[in-house]
Amino acid sequence: MFLRESFIYYETMLSIEENMSRNELTRMSLWHNYHENGGSADFEVFYAHTIPNQKLLVKVARGKQSC
Repeated sequence: MFLRESFIYYETMLSIEENMSRNELTRMSLWHNYHENGGSADFEVFYAHTIPNQKLLVKVARGKQSC
């Protein structure tokens, strides 16, 4: 990625984060943890759960990864 492209990407991501609520940022963080640990649900299914349930899904995915 060229310097200009990476700067534009960085600015875009900052703009997105500034417009997201704390809940949305929490959900995105949980999604990334879930997906990185091998969670099998797609984003829409995961996102439809409450935050406490998403935290449980992340724990389950981490447990599957360590087996």
